[in-house]
Amino acid sequence: GASAVGKTSIIHQFLYNQFNHKDLNTTLTAAYVSHKINDKVVNIWDTAGQERFSSLAPQFFKDADIVALVFSVTEPDTLEKVKSY
Repeated sequence: GASAVGKTSIIHQFLYNQFNHKDLNTTLTAAYVSHKINDKVVNIWDTAGQERFSSLAPQFFKDADIVALVFSVTEPDTLEKVKSY
């Protein structure tokens, strides 16, 4: 998804069951985290939302079992940007 739509916040909520509304930093490059859930390892890529990185998306999607596309309901143009993925 586009920048500042909440991708990192969703990942933090999923992994750590916490939402830090004070730390709203934008991911500048792709970030990677490996997390164990029910004895299974889950590898999560948090991609940068800047348009210049959108061409890299297929590399992150390759061999993925799940892909989450994120947009902001308060910014309709971010839904249009999701369609480009």
